[in-house]
Amino acid sequence: MRRPDRLRIHVRRLPQDFDPVSCPDGNTYNNACIALCAGQAGCQSTCPCPRLFDPVTCPDGSVYNNACLAECAGKTGCTPACQ
Repeated sequence: MRRPDRLRIHVRRLPQDFDPVSCPDGNTYNNACIALCAGQAGCQSTCPCPRLFDPVTCPDGSVYNNACLAECAGKTGCTPACQ
């Protein structure tokens, strides 16, 4: 049996990128790595965004790798993070 503190440490090491994927189990995960850790394979991207690193910061302080991913997360009013 896993100790809860070990699980917590493992989850913190997962990438936090928002690049949602829809998986055969019917769930949508924030990214493919999280889906794989949940035992899901064969997932498809739900957001047809380019894999471009051009970060944007949104009014709520969240940062996304690009404007397309921010829009997929429902964010508006985001501006370039690097100026």
